[in-house]
Amino acid sequence: MKTLKIFTISILLILGLFLFWYRFIFTEFDEFKNVTFLEHRRGISTDGPYILYSANSVRVVNVEKTDDDYEVTDKLLLQKDIDSVFTVNTFGYDNPTPVSFKVKLKSELKISPWEYTMPDKLFAVSDIEGNFYAFNKLLTTNGVIDDNQNWTFGNGHLVLVGDFVDRGLNVTQCLWLAYKLEQQAEDAGGKVHFILGNHELLNMQGAMANVRSKYKKLAKHLDLDYADDLYGKDSELGRWLRTKNSIIKIGDLLFTHAGISNKYLDMNISISETNRIVRANIDTEPVDSVAIFLRGRESPLRTREMSHYNEADKTDLIDRAKRAYGVSTIIIGHSTVRDIKQEYNNSLIDIDVHFPHNDTDDYRGKGLLIESGVRYKVDDLGNRIVL
Repeated sequence: MKTLKIFTISILLILGLFLFWYRFIFTEFDEFKNVTFLEHRRGISTDGPYILYSANSVRVVNVEKTDDDYEVTDKLLLQKDIDSVFTVNTFGYDNPTPVSFKVKLKSELKISPWEYTMPDKLFAVSDIEGNFYAFNKLLTTNGVIDDNQNWTFGNGHLVLVGDFVDRGLNVTQCLWLAYKLEQQAEDAGGKVHFILGNHELLNMQGAMANVRSKYKKLAKHLDLDYADDLYGKDSELGRWLRTKNSIIKIGDLLFTHAGISNKYLDMNISISETNRIVRANIDTEPVDSVAIFLRGRESPLRTREMSHYNEADKTDLIDRAKRAYGVSTIIIGHSTVRDIKQEYNNSLIDIDVHFPHNDTDDYRGKGLLIESGVRYKVDDLGNRIVL
């Protein structure tokens, strides 16, 4: 009897180890957000395009699905010969119908202002982390884009509050969609604000702990460096990201990825200077004390002082930040919450929620909608609840 029990336990342990091995090593294409540790390195999947500039030429890299594998196309073109309109294909392992959409290259990339008047309608979402399924479904269901990934939000503003890269399998696709919508919104009198998060900076600076293996594998295949080349200052996406702000103010709302810390307020750095210094030090190792601070744990890109991880009473900090910037509410991501809600007398809203990776997940993607001054929590099924 004892022998049978030992045998049964052994079989269960072996089965458990096999399931672990299968889940975390053989399923490279699993969309689970944090599968990076021990991830199987066997191949790449749909990706790109990456557009890389040098002198008078342009290198265009794309990964497309074939009947039974994935093919890398790597073309070197004269700048005058590059197509200004190209197709972006999404990777859809868990979703039966992958999405494809057109993107038009911008004629120029400009640094955006950091302050705006309040529009009639505003939609904000944060921490998508390469999850195109969630990003697309949330925007489509709530009337920000149509089924062809075109802007339908009129003169409204879309605020993307950082961390759209890392962990997911459609990172470039999420960035290209934001890039595309930015121009379409401008043409319609609206605006897309892409705010840098700590993971955008980490990617551009070569910290790859949360970069999925498909991207590392592609960079190695091309004999390129993921950060310095694919997202470097000579790539289209890299150039675009280097024009972005870390903090913006829209009406009486302040948006930043992680929040505001007491030390940051003590230093009395203006929003304009913060944005300039962060951008200026993306590609250099900072030596100035302010630039070093803005890479650190108390910066607006990384602090947890306003998050639920900090159990201390945050009322004084939030009130202090509101006075400093003349705002009523601070909207952040970075620190994951179970649900979107207003806290501290409606002065703080954290919108970093868990996002589904397919239709069978039992939780839904959520965003913040502000329409005619009313604040709603909305989900990817079209439900809206007043906050």
